[in-house]
Amino acid sequence: MPWSGWNWSDEAQSASGDNQAVMTPIRFWSTFMILVVATAIWMPPMQAQESAKSSPPAQPPVGRMAPDFALLDLKGREHVLRDMRADPSIKRKGWVVVLVWWSATGPAVAKVDPILVDLHRRYTGKGVRFFAINPFVSKGPDRRGVECMAIVKEFKRIRHIDYPVLLDGNRAVSRRYGARCVPEVAVIDRKGVLRYRGAVVTPFIKKGERQYKPFLENALKAVLAGKMVPLKETRTWGNRIPY
Repeated sequence: MPWSGWNWSDEAQSASGDNQAVMTPIRFWSTFMILVVATAIWMPPMQAQESAKSSPPAQPPVGRMAPDFALLDLKGREHVLRDMRADPSIKRKGWVVVLVWWSATGPAVAKVDPILVDLHRRYTGKGVRFFAINPFVSKGPDRRGVECMAIVKEFKRIRHIDYPVLLDGNRAVSRRYGARCVPEVAVIDRKGVLRYRGAVVTPFIKKGERQYKPFLENALKAVLAGKMVPLKETRTWGNRIPY
């Protein structure tokens, strides 16, 4: 007779007989207990290894020089941080640079993209340049955790992102900046000093407030005015960058 709680097939029962139907659950529980013991033995080192592997890298301190880097954009052009800040205009004496850790398919990024596009439109004429950094892009096919070039280009187009998207598929630059998730931003002043790191805005509107707290815009206003940024670092939120 079949054991209560299990759906045995007619073929299996006729082929193996009643004794097999009775013994199979016993064999199952024996195997199950062996797996439990093995898991208890091997899981701690596996968890420690995974924790060490996925722990985010150290972040450069705000108030110090931002790490220099060079990355290619979607058209194959190289962008170097020191050149991003350079400006032949004597009046301006360089650009303020905003680095945006960005992905095409991240839902948190889709939420703030309209805000970033609006900030880019309003602050470019004031001496601010925006650059997106994609740590998930790959020249190969699209797969879990990876975005192919075609996907990145298409989402850049439909979201009206006019600033360059830089490719950091091996996450070398993301690691140097200790980027935790997408979206995440870093503001670098005209002298190359990291002045702000954190979220674009708050993840939600709190009760009693009318809008998101504009962390990034507040930082830009302070840097352009030559003042201290009121909040130099804020907690980031979004889709985690794996390391």
